[in-house]
Amino acid sequence: MRALLARSRFFAALDAVDLDRVLALARRRRLDSGEILLNLGDEADSVYAILRGRVRVVSPAEDGREVLLRILQAGEIFGELGLFHGGRRTASIVASEPCELLVIGRHAFLGLIEQHPRLAIGLLSALSARIGELTEQLSDFALHSLPVRLARRILKLAEIYGQVTADGLLIDARISQQDLAGWVGTTREAVNKHLRAWESAGVIRLDRMTLTILRPRELEELAGGPDLTGGEKPPPL
Repeated sequence: MRALLARSRFFAALDAVDLDRVLALARRRRLDSGEILLNLGDEADSVYAILRGRVRVVSPAEDGREVLLRILQAGEIFGELGLFHGGRRTASIVASEPCELLVIGRHAFLGLIEQHPRLAIGLLSALSARIGELTEQLSDFALHSLPVRLARRILKLAEIYGQVTADGLLIDARISQQDLAGWVGTTREAVNKHLRAWESAGVIRLDRMTLTILRPRELEELAGGPDLTGGEKPPPL
């Protein structure tokens, strides 16, 4: 647990002794796959560190669909923003698979920052990275059509989860087409249409909950340039 915390941006500035003090303030929480940890509007009274598994950060859209904002995995921290403004949760958190979390209450967490100002540096680093991710996501929605957004998201997943195989770059992230749809702001059916077109063209291969990029250069060319047309038609790859 100490090693996982040490890899996070937030706790990276602490030594082993201080990390043990953090662990002493925390309690464990286990989640089943699909279990909701937090709902939009819940009171922000704790911060969470993921020990095992992954969670989805989601928000409802006006048309009733679920927008996927982020996927968080072991070693990442979430829920800290609400502790500072003392407000409500701005998104929901759902377990993508069985998870184990550390939970630190608001008062204990704020006390840690008062005792260890170095934590503020880690917090600023984490917040800067998050702002960058959200800015990139907003830019994608404003500037790019669905095929470009989808290609960019797949390549981003490949950076994080990609494994080089004899066939290509395997993304074994266990992310569903529904998750991809929520990430790029469309329906699962639209995502499936584009993925099947790219599979027919030999650019990717789809397996159950995995995707292999067979010809990454073509996907990179599609993702690289601005596309202001708003078109939904799969590009000729």
